[in-house]
Amino acid sequence: MNTFGTLLWIDEKNYRPVNNKNWSVYSYFRQVDLLAKTLRLKFGNELVVFTNDEQKIHSWFADNGREPPTIIQISSSISVPQGISFYEAHHKLDALVAALDLVKTDDDRFFLLDCDIVALRRFDDEQLYMIQHADLIVYDISDQ
Repeated sequence: MNTFGTLLWIDEKNYRPVNNKNWSVYSYFRQVDLLAKTLRLKFGNELVVFTNDEQKIHSWFADNGREPPTIIQISSSISVPQGISFYEAHHKLDALVAALDLVKTDDDRFFLLDCDIVALRRFDDEQLYMIQHADLIVYDISDQ
């Protein structure tokens, strides 16, 4: 089974996004909503959101009449320095540790996605082959 997850770490005190021009944490909620919708449509899968503030996300989805994704509360295992670039991203390891509980068999795969993407099409045959025969796959688009 394929499971798709994303990290939405909420810390408005240390919120200094590098790639969010409107400086609103709520733009990430809208991105999670769009990613969840496209994963349901293209893959038939639900999105799992790993967060430190489950209630805030549930409230936003309820207030906006949207269907919430699956939300899993996590806590930080490290002390991240305040003011550091990509502060929230430093908690991805915590999300990956929590995702281990979702991987039950050797055939299960977990994909940790950034929340600011959309699923436009399903995996092709070559991608499916690589996914089924690999222990770890990293897709790096840093150059883009």
